[in-house]
Amino acid sequence: MKKTTLCIFYFLFYIKVFGQTIGGVINIYTPVTGINCNKIDVVSSSGFSAGERVLLIQMKGAVIDTSNTLNFGTIANYNNCGNYEFATISTVTGNSVFLQKAVLNNYTISGYVQLIRVPQYVNATVGSSLTCLPWNGLAGGVLVFEVSGTLTLNSNIDVSGKGFRGGTMCQNPDGSCGSGYQDHFYPVTSGFGAEKGEGIAKVSVQRNGGRGPLGNGGGGGNKHNTGGAGGGNYTKGGLGGKQANFCPATPVGGTGGNDLNYSGNKLFLGGGGGCSDNNNGVGTPGTNGGGIVIISANTINGNSKSILSHAPNQVIVPNSIGDGSGGGGAGGAILMNVLNYASAVSMSANGGNGGGQNTSYSACFGPGGGGGTGIICLSNASTPANVTIQTLPGTAGLDMNTWSSCYNTSYGATGGIAGVGLKYNAVIPENTSTSVTNVNLGNDISLTCGQSAILNAGNPGAGYIWSTGATSPTITVTTPGNYWVTVSACGGTDSDTIQVSNVSNPITVILGRDTSIACNQSLILNSRIQGASYIWSTGATTSSITIFSPGQYWVTVNLCSATDSDTLIVSALNNPITIDLGNDMSIACNQSVVLNSGFPGGTYLWSTGATTSSITVSSPGQYWVAVSSCSAGDSDTILVSSSISPTTVDLGTDRNLKCTQGIMLSADVPGATYLWSTGSTSSSILVTDSGSYWVFVDACGTSDSDTILVSGKIGSDSDFEIPNVITPNGDGVNDIISLGSQDGSELNFAIYNRWGQKVAADNKKVIRWNGYFKNEALPAGTYFWVLEYNDECSDNEKITKKGYITVFH
Repeated sequence: MKKTTLCIFYFLFYIKVFGQTIGGVINIYTPVTGINCNKIDVVSSSGFSAGERVLLIQMKGAVIDTSNTLNFGTIANYNNCGNYEFATISTVTGNSVFLQKAVLNNYTISGYVQLIRVPQYVNATVGSSLTCLPWNGLAGGVLVFEVSGTLTLNSNIDVSGKGFRGGTMCQNPDGSCGSGYQDHFYPVTSGFGAEKGEGIAKVSVQRNGGRGPLGNGGGGGNKHNTGGAGGGNYTKGGLGGKQANFCPATPVGGTGGNDLNYSGNKLFLGGGGGCSDNNNGVGTPGTNGGGIVIISANTINGNSKSILSHAPNQVIVPNSIGDGSGGGGAGGAILMNVLNYASAVSMSANGGNGGGQNTSYSACFGPGGGGGTGIICLSNASTPANVTIQTLPGTAGLDMNTWSSCYNTSYGATGGIAGVGLKYNAVIPENTSTSVTNVNLGNDISLTCGQSAILNAGNPGAGYIWSTGATSPTITVTTPGNYWVTVSACGGTDSDTIQVSNVSNPITVILGRDTSIACNQSLILNSRIQGASYIWSTGATTSSITIFSPGQYWVTVNLCSATDSDTLIVSALNNPITIDLGNDMSIACNQSVVLNSGFPGGTYLWSTGATTSSITVSSPGQYWVAVSSCSAGDSDTILVSSSISPTTVDLGTDRNLKCTQGIMLSADVPGATYLWSTGSTSSSILVTDSGSYWVFVDACGTSDSDTILVSGKIGSDSDFEIPNVITPNGDGVNDIISLGSQDGSELNFAIYNRWGQKVAADNKKVIRWNGYFKNEALPAGTYFWVLEYNDECSDNEKITKKGYITVFH
């Protein structure tokens, strides 16, 4: 047992001291299912041991715009995507890997986080091509190792095509044109849009096809026969070519994958190229993006070898009936934490070329877009002399069919965007604190007046207690003082204190020169110091005040421990005032007049007791007003006399009632009071009966009265009163029947005996009958009478009235 241990120890000692030849795949990968401080839960801990180095890295999880607009695929939130760090294993228990230190960065587990075993070498030689497992959607795509001594390259290090996968699926079921298929996403199974290239975001199967980019993954081509777009990384990918020219040639090829933000300490796989629209089985998929290389070494002996993270170039469509061509993937990322370069080495992260066309069909089909560039990150401040850097974008595919009208053109496809993907002073993140918890608030700071500072305790997921009582990871301070924080995490605690001092400048308060203020005016006094605290002689605490009266005013201003005061004297500027109520005047009965002082803004006292600027009077008399304003005053008096005339009333001449109409009697005297013989007190009355009517009128102390005969009604049955008995015996009682027309119309009157003989008749305006006929008295008995006349109350209608009369002697 001891002998075996010695052999193993000797073998490891030999590897570390004398070096090891490496090649192929040297890393172990496992997806992460949970992170808690220094505990990493994984799918499988096989191959991970205590004391070994690991890389924790989040591959995906960004949030993108998923609207059906040109904004589809725009990155709204990286959501910890691209975060990574080195760590050392403490222990392994089951499928939980415990680190020696707490996790430094934040990670989103649903964002495809993986844990990678990092081999360590004292010296190492790359004897055959060194690479990594390709990214499979859960793990892979990263080559990472450490060499404490010298790394010698006798072969290339190459992770080309190991990054995000190109779109491969397009099941366009027919060859119809796609002018109506211009959306930015479709389900791939619909056949309306080819599969997008893979990127740092994930979408549902309802949006995995179509021309919109998938973050940095290139968009797929919409139908019909359009090209896929290039993937993006450090720069944006190119557009896919237009649809076949026997269609409307709508530019619905894939949209290039987006460029990614490397301003922070992040690393990303190259985006995959989009798939082409394919209905004849000869279209091409998008190519994969480049993978990630992370090397930490003291010295590299390059031997003119290369470290590569390219995206493969897409091929040309074979010589047959055409489909669209796929887009090229984007270059990957290379991070070199190396102190010395002993001999020449080249590093490149180029985008892949888009697919071209060379068909036997004379039409134009969409070539693929070129991929964007990758990035090379060096820990050096500049590019070392022995290092050659290259980050080139992929080119757009071309139509190579000499029979095509699009020969030697890219037919709408574009190359990836050019850019020098180079970053210096790169640092591999790692928690290097002496305990699981490490707090560093930084150097002491000074704040100028009005400034604030954010104090950050770091250690995501820990517990915090600040001197202010706050329990958050950060606090914002605006005042001087000593601030401390205690952080608890992973069973350990640490504290730190920072001093915040104040940088204050003296202030000068100037209210201005002494001044004066006119009556009823206002004046603004301004301290002219912003952001301070204020106290005025008036008790106000604002930066400025408005005054309305003379006096002595002062203000004291405090700004960041600096204080100053100033005083201003405001004197009165008074002008005499003149009050004029106007000329004496007279008013008629029941009139009123407004008396106005003519001076606004003063104080008023009228002879009536009123205190308003004007009054209304309706009776004669002498009126005065006294006005004062700002120590000035004046008064005036006005005489208001009466212009009353004697009251007279005239009801007019006596009048007759006609028919059944009434008569309106009016005694209209403005402003008067009335009393009629009927008891009414209105200015007029309506009479319908004959009689004598009078009115008494009183107005403004004078009075008058008048009377009128209103005669009886005309034209009604009561106008003619014919008795039913007549006694013409000469005794003066009931001797005569008298009928008269008051309007002057003629009356026809006839009397008949019982045999129907006319025994009396008359046709006059006034009829008088005494019981005689031809100067002879009629014998006693009963007679029949008939009266005829024209009734002017009924448009002169002829009226006939009949009756009986008995004659007695």
